[in-house]
Amino acid sequence: MIKNPIIRTGTEKAIFAAALILFTLSACFEKSTDMEATKRITATGTFSVVGNVPFQKLVFRSENGATYEVAQNESGGLIKLQGQKATITGTAESLIMTTPDGKIKRKIQIIKNITFNDSVPEKK
Repeated sequence: MIKNPIIRTGTEKAIFAAALILFTLSACFEKSTDMEATKRITATGTFSVVGNVPFQKLVFRSENGATYEVAQNESGGLIKLQGQKATITGTAESLIMTTPDGKIKRKIQIIKNITFNDSVPEKK
């Protein structure tokens, strides 16, 4: 029996749909790292959560007005500090997200390798 190449099974449809979604999302933004923008910083500020599930992110808002997105691999343990004031040291990296047509650019500052200069604040 010859299989009709146009008829797809449920698994093939799901794989094709997932691949199409990933391709579409990857085409929306292209990440480029500005290597000169990676630096070690010390700042005092508060942790807060921004966004909605499933696109929730932990950020650190410094007293000087800068906002840093906490690296995803570190945010899990720090989310309990939401609303707490702390002085931290970490590596800040700037990413510039650009659409493929170059019309829209967005700068994101990420902080990672976070250490606390004071004792780790406890949630009240």
